[in-house]
Amino acid sequence: SLCGQAYQEAVHSMVLSQQGRVSDAIRGLSTALRRTEEEASGSASAGSAIAAYLVEALYEQNRLEEAEALIHDYAPLAEQQAIADAVAVMVQSTARMAFNRGEEGEAEDLLDRAIYLGYRHALPRIVDYARAELVRQSTLKGDLETAGRRLAQLFPDKRNAPDDALIFHAGETELHTVTWARYQIACENHAEARAVLHGEIRKAHTQRRRRRELKLHLLLAISLNA
Repeated sequence: SLCGQAYQEAVHSMVLSQQGRVSDAIRGLSTALRRTEEEASGSASAGSAIAAYLVEALYEQNRLEEAEALIHDYAPLAEQQAIADAVAVMVQSTARMAFNRGEEGEAEDLLDRAIYLGYRHALPRIVDYARAELVRQSTLKGDLETAGRRLAQLFPDKRNAPDDALIFHAGETELHTVTWARYQIACENHAEARAVLHGEIRKAHTQRRRRRELKLHLLLAISLNA
């Protein structure tokens, strides 16, 4: 089954990426996408999941022209498929590229669109991913007032610390813990941020989630430097 092979390769690439083996993930995904395009004959939708994870991996390596070409070809198809993780990964990467180009309005429009899709398809994780990315972008701009307001939408229950007990790929290096810790560091609430980061670093190391462990260590380093 071409479709089954495509999703198998997508899952395999997630495992490689989580271990920090992004180059290996790109090789496997590129081969799988080429095979899917050659043999599609009515199953072209199978390539949208592969393309979503390949876009993210190419973005990680700053191969932006290649990533944008895939977005042009596959983003609408991924949206139609409404597979939560693949849609979220595609939207996150596209919004980050727009943000890095200085096109902040386009990035916000993309994330607002993702929130709409999340509600439309009853996929709350897509809503959370988009809200987390909005917090990230406001925090990076230094607009902590907007970031705080958006964070309150992501965490309506302010009594609890963030929890990423079950982490899907799209939220591995962002969502609750990273989004919350980055904001606390920006607000100079370092003790609160570090208390969560230390525990999450231990968990990521035990689970061999090297990519997540690296990002958590970088946040900790930023806090210590500050």
